[in-house]
This record gives sequence, C-alpha cells and structure tokens, in this order.
Amino acid sequence: MKYFFSRNLYYSMFALSFCLLYVIGPALSSYLNNQGYYKPFDNAILYQAALFFSLFSLSYFFFKNITKNKKQKRYRPVRKYIYTIPLALTGLALMLYFVKNGFVISKLDGYETRYTANVGAGIYTQFMQLFYFFIAGLIYKKGVDSPKRLILISLAFFVITFALLGGHRQLGLGVIIGIFFYLMLEKKISPHSFLIIFIPFLIFSLAIAVLRYENDSLDIEQIIKFVIIFFYDGLTPTEAHTNILQYVHSNGYPGLSIITNQFGAYIPRDIWTDKPLMMLNGGNYYTSIVLGRTSVVTYSPTLLGELILAHGPYFYFAAIPTGVLFCAIDRSVNARTYFGITMILFSFTIIFNFYREGLYVFLTKIIFIFIFSRIFYAISRTKPKRSPPVNSYTHPPTSAYMNKKHA
Repeated sequence: MKYFFSRNLYYSMFALSFCLLYVIGPALSSYLNNQGYYKPFDNAILYQAALFFSLFSLSYFFFKNITKNKKQKRYRPVRKYIYTIPLALTGLALMLYFVKNGFVISKLDGYETRYTANVGAGIYTQFMQLFYFFIAGLIYKKGVDSPKRLILISLAFFVITFALLGGHRQLGLGVIIGIFFYLMLEKKISPHSFLIIFIPFLIFSLAIAVLRYENDSLDIEQIIKFVIIFFYDGLTPTEAHTNILQYVHSNGYPGLSIITNQFGAYIPRDIWTDKPLMMLNGGNYYTSIVLGRTSVVTYSPTLLGELILAHGPYFYFAAIPTGVLFCAIDRSVNARTYFGITMILFSFTIIFNFYREGLYVFLTKIIFIFIFSRIFYAISRTKPKRSPPVNSYTHPPTSAYMNKKHA
C-alpha cells in the first residue's frame, strides 16, 4: 500500500478525496439534515460518482501500462535563478498587495467581507503562488538537507498571507503539507508520522475558519458543531451535486459556455474590452443561476457538478482524459522533474480545488504551474562545459611521440 501511494500520488489523493466526498459526505449530510441543516442528498449522485471513478481508474491504469516508465532523475545542475526569481516575484506581489489593501485581517467582520476587500487584487494572489516554485527550486537544486528550515520559511509565508488576505488558508498551509508529502515520498518521514502531522493541520485549518468567520462568542459545543459544518462545506459538499442534478432536470444544461467562460476569465479587460462583469464559469453559474444568490462568495459546484453543467448526461466521458492527465502528472512526480516537485508541493491544494471546483478550474491551474515551471527551469538551466578540441596545439606531445625516431 505504501509503495502504491508513493508511485501513484495524484491518483491516491484523488481516490481518498472521492471517498470523503461520496462516502463520508452522504453520512454527514444525513446527520446535518437531522440537525436541521441542509437538505437530503439525491441517491443518483452515488451511481454517477461510482461510474465516473470506475472510468477514471480504468483510463489511468490503462495509460500507465501502455507507456514506459521514466527513470527517476536526481537533482540537475541549475543556477540559483530557479529559486531566487520566484522568491523575488512573490515578494513583489506581497508588497504591492500590502500597498493596495494593507492587512485585510484587521478590517474583517465576517466571511463575505474578505471577498469584498480582495476585489481587483486577484493578480497579486496569483503571483503569491510563486512561493511554491521558490521551495521547489530549493529542493530541485539542493535537496532537503534541512526540512525544518523549509517548514519555518513556509510558516512565515502562511502568517504573512493570512494576515494580508484576511484568510485564504490553503495558500500558506498547502505548501507546508506539500513539503511533508515530499519528505514522505523521499522516505525521510514515515506515512504514520505524516498522518500525525496532517490530521492536526486539517483540524487547525477548520478551527481557524470557524474562529475567523463566526463573530459570536462560541462555546466548545458550538465550535465542534461549526467545525463539522465547515468540514462538510469545505471538504464534502455533496449538496452542490444534488442541487445541480435537480436543477438540470427542470432547466436543462448550460453547455460548453461553462468551459469557455472559465478560460475567458483569465483574459485581461484591457485586451477584452467587452468582457462581462461576471464570467459564468462553473462556480459562478452554480452560485448565481442554480442557487440564485448575489453575494460575493462563490459556492463550489464540485467536480461532477461542473461536468454535468458543461457536458450534460455525457459528463462521465470526461473521466477518460482526466485519468490520462493524472497518469502524466504522476510520471513527472515519480521522475522528480522540476515540474514534478512543484506538483508535489501543490498536491494538497490542487486536489482540494479539483474535486470542489471542477476539472476546468484544475486545468487552468495546471497550465499556470506548467508554464511557470518551464520558464524558471529554462532561465536557470546551465550550459554543459565544452572540452577543448584535441589537437597538437592544445595537448603536449606524449612520451611515445617524444621517443619516436624521426627522419
């Protein structure tokens, strides 16, 4: 089991997430429904989830078996630009954000005000993610001689970004969990040690969400109740899948506009002058059309919910390219390429976003990571030294030549 997980990191993490979503999720849904929260889930989502996961697994292992394994690559000689440039860009993003907004955490009085405070600052948040590339560059060039140093630097990044953004826990905590994933894959810590570290991190992330966004003074029983609700909302939102299923039965499917709007959201308004104020990608469509809400908070449609909106009753065919994509990512992870190490560090946050937000949000993040990893690697790559040509002018005569009789 340990070997399987280490060789199939992204597949294993997605499988565990899927169990959370479609096994623990319905159980939590039933419990919370009895407590007066949420509505019962539709049993059809379980059959749809089982079909999607079966096709996903078949395509993953089929593609893995018909392609050759790459040899694991050790750290290549690269210049320090591979980590200094992303660190400089991260620092610039943090400074510009601070000049624009200050410490948002000091201005908040609830959950929605964080989103209001961050309107128009999305580009800075995107560039803050380059901190992951900084840590990946350090690992790629130098290995991990001092894990504590990497973790302390990442903790400082978490504190700074949490205070600046007024939340956004996964930005800072994600890279710390990614470092522990890397240490586990390199057998520097055991899986048991990883779980002892990971579970408190998960509880901590939920607890600070409750304490940050619930304004009333809460007793222990209320905190536990809200932690369960935040866990259900954050990690197992089966209600979104149910809501979308019930919506499309009555209203039909919006279709491929969900996909085009997702990628169109990244086009600057200076280039696309007629860009709509709200791009109806999966999350925005679910929030504003399915739920009919106008708040600045965007609710997550889940992976299958987004695919149903985009592809209708044929959504499960998307499982096949998804399996191939995950297999390709795991090959880079196993080969320890610079992109692969970066994907290990992103693994927790990107899988979290994958099953919550959807495939096309996931693709935009993969494209972002791939482009920047190629840029930083290309800038930092060292040129191989060329040995001088062998001739009589560059090499002194050999002893055999010296002793040879000449006419």
